Amino acid sequence: MGPPYHGSLNAAEWALLYKVFIPLLMLSQQMSLDEHKYANTQRKVGLSEEIANELTKNKFHSISAIKIATNSTVSMDDVTAFAEHCKNFCLSNQHLFPKQKIKPNNHFSDHIPKVFQRLGPVQASSTWGYECLIGIFHQGESRVNRWQLTSRQASVKQDESRSHIKQTSSTRPTLFLQQIL
Repeated sequence: MGPPYHGSLNAAEWALLYKVFIPLLMLSQQMSLDEHKYANTQRKVGLSEEIANELTKNKFHSISAIKIATNSTVSMDDVTAFAEHCKNFCLSNQHLFPKQKIKPNNHFSDHIPKVFQRLGPVQASSTWGYECLIGIFHQGESRVNRWQLTSRQASVKQDESRSHIKQTSSTRPTLFLQQIL
């Protein structure tokens, strides 16, 4: 992750973050706190135990949905579990953050199970492949732009040299011929 000047995460890095690093971080944090320290931390932050548990469940619903979505194979049970995790995640968000409007991506997650049924696992139609293609196209565009720029520069230089020769030869033909001979 690091400082913000390193750029943003792509889709594959977000999935890795949610599948591996955040669960490990949450578990290690939970295991490192005994109940007394945990209660003190909740009090200092101002979280009730109910809200703290709801936040934890919310995060695990999100992680579980991402884990299912990034599997290489998807069964009908996985599709059902994914839909259930997304539904619970959205309901939990509404409960935890009642003033927040539902984001388009959260609404889109309602339609993902249908996509799984039609197209199969995410790898078959995933965005990382499209991100790679977009990157390739951007590289190609810059190469084409560089080629166009260098070819334009070359043609401009040719035109300049032609005009220079014409000017030199038309203004002083005798001097020009004398210099050559």
